[in-house]
Amino acid sequence: LLADVREAEGASRVPFAPVEPTYDWAGTSRLVEQARHGGSAELQRLAGVAQERFDVDVAVVSLLDGDRLWYAMNTDLLPFSIPRDVAYCATGVAADDALVVPDAQRDPRFAGNPFIDITGMDFYARYPLHSSDGEPIGTFCLLDRRTRAASAVPIEGLREIALQAETELRRYETAPADADQPQ
Repeated sequence: LLADVREAEGASRVPFAPVEPTYDWAGTSRLVEQARHGGSAELQRLAGVAQERFDVDVAVVSLLDGDRLWYAMNTDLLPFSIPRDVAYCATGVAADDALVVPDAQRDPRFAGNPFIDITGMDFYARYPLHSSDGEPIGTFCLLDRRTRAASAVPIEGLREIALQAETELRRYETAPADADQPQ
């Protein structure tokens, strides 16, 4: 899958301008490193709750750092990171809003994005995540190969889970750099 992402970086059907500004959140590197070894148990639990509640293929916390979007857990269906200019979730951090996209191939914001071709994920929903100082740092995302009605994911239900994830993320933000990672 990573090879497909790299290939798509150069073969995008539609040019995507990078989303500004460049984000740099203190907890990203800790979470990404932990994701390589199973990830945060609490974030994994919340993703599982969201997958079951909303009946989606993938529920994941995404974090922006520089020109990459990182997934804070291993989903087995997505690479650990992708260029932020093709990431659905990058638009959510910049816009700092919740969104449900029933069919990304038909949505002008996402149509032509190589992420659709690489992953086959047509349905997308997000809720923004914030650092302790209120800055947007990522999103709690839902992805599915099936298109569906926007009403399939009530924003309030997504918000509830996203705010729990945000609480967990803040533990990483405040932990000393040399401390054991929160579990």
